[in-house]
Amino acid sequence: MLLSFVSVFGFPTRVFHCKRKKVVTRRVWNCKATSDSKYSCRNCDYQTLKWLGRCPRCQEWDSFDFVYQPSSLHKKATIDSTPRGWRRNNTSEGSDVLYSVESYSQVVEEQESQHMEKRLELTSQELSRVFGGGGIVSGSVVLIGGDPGVGKSTLAVQIAAEILANSDSKVLYVSGEESIPQLVGRIKRLKITRSDKLNILSESNVDRLIATLRVHSPIAVVVIDSIQTCFSEEVASGPGTVSQIRECAAKLTQVAKENNVATFLIGHVTKSGDIAGPKVLEHIVDTVLYLEGERFSRHRILRCVKNRFGSTSEVAVLEMTESGLSQVVDPSQLFLSQHRHGRNTSSDEDGKNNLGLEGSAVVATMEGTRAILVEIQALAFRSSFPQPRRTANGFDLSRLYVLLAVLSKRLNYPFQTHDVYLNVVGGYRIQEPGADLAAALCLVSSLCEVRVRTDTVFLGEIGLCGELRSCWNLERRVLEAEKLGFRRVVCPPLSVMPNKTNIEIIPCAVVQDALKAGLCSEPIVKRN
Repeated sequence: MLLSFVSVFGFPTRVFHCKRKKVVTRRVWNCKATSDSKYSCRNCDYQTLKWLGRCPRCQEWDSFDFVYQPSSLHKKATIDSTPRGWRRNNTSEGSDVLYSVESYSQVVEEQESQHMEKRLELTSQELSRVFGGGGIVSGSVVLIGGDPGVGKSTLAVQIAAEILANSDSKVLYVSGEESIPQLVGRIKRLKITRSDKLNILSESNVDRLIATLRVHSPIAVVVIDSIQTCFSEEVASGPGTVSQIRECAAKLTQVAKENNVATFLIGHVTKSGDIAGPKVLEHIVDTVLYLEGERFSRHRILRCVKNRFGSTSEVAVLEMTESGLSQVVDPSQLFLSQHRHGRNTSSDEDGKNNLGLEGSAVVATMEGTRAILVEIQALAFRSSFPQPRRTANGFDLSRLYVLLAVLSKRLNYPFQTHDVYLNVVGGYRIQEPGADLAAALCLVSSLCEVRVRTDTVFLGEIGLCGELRSCWNLERRVLEAEKLGFRRVVCPPLSVMPNKTNIEIIPCAVVQDALKAGLCSEPIVKRN
């Protein structure tokens, strides 16, 4: 074999001379792309050098946008060029100094600075509970998400007005979606106290917004409506993309920590109900709030899913009126119908009291530190289709499948031939397994056409073997039921009985015992 070097199309190659044939192999060049232009997915921020029809990470179609990033942005940052923000140690000694909580507290007291968790007071007790009690922490960043038209902007304006009513601090409302005349007209329609002292600004450029904040400092509260409309000139992608949202949120967070400004970011949601980002904003901010509610219902539920300064399970029940969102002091009265208020003074045909409706039961759920009584309704009837329907509103559908399987297997109820509809009254959503017993009682009551006692509250989780399991914080649930006039509680066996209560507690080990204690008569399936 003879080995020689020749040039093919200007590239050096190796040529192997054999007796039968000549084999030419081309050298592989390991070169890196020098272009700074990229394509970025607007949904998950996946970057590639060429345009793709479908993102390989999130599987979204036609989601790539052209992004130009000059090489000057990728230069190495030195210590002197790094901005002195809240992420760096601003002491002259450098990063070699370590502080404990006690030593740092002494330094803060010596410098006579403000408290690290100074709170801005709110008039509404419901809103104060959601923020951890005591109001809004200065310098915190709060994200408010929800469906379009649910009342996010109205809620933000009311929070700003409540802060103005309790203090003389300067509050700024920034809108990237509306002009100044539109903002003035919308705020005046709410008829909020001291809304005329609210400063407004129509701006989408984050850099100019930050410059305005520093000129008019000190500012106590800033509301950004919405973060998806903001953009930074340092990022080449359009507003609403993942890179723009991340950059704008990071800049606003840094300004909030440096200047001790409480910042509210209003965020849009995707088709799945999550805040558009995705999850980028929730990792940056301190508190995440979701405003839930049906479009044609006047009631709204403000749910906290993340809070660095308080509980992450608190909710606030609000009511939409002409003057904005008003608080509902007693939400249990809201989610209970007129037939479900503990005592039924009216008598039925047989002259017996405490006879309620078929397929309706009451459960005490926990939202953070609060107990809320909610009514559950069920409807079961023989299906005319080979595959029966199962529908659940406000209740976990997979949990409903488990309950139907347990009732069919352990107690021989023929739910496999019946359509089942389960609904939580008032648009409330139950997210704990402690409502299993109430849902099972509603299903059996509707199937057997037997009424449920109106003076009884049902608590407990149902296992796959048909046993009842206890739920946490039972004493607070019992006290809330007693306050609303209920006289009996059906629950699993307790190791410690609640104190300071006159309500009757009926412990049951299995579902069958709970059905006998909660139904007005023995459940018998009527065969057609």
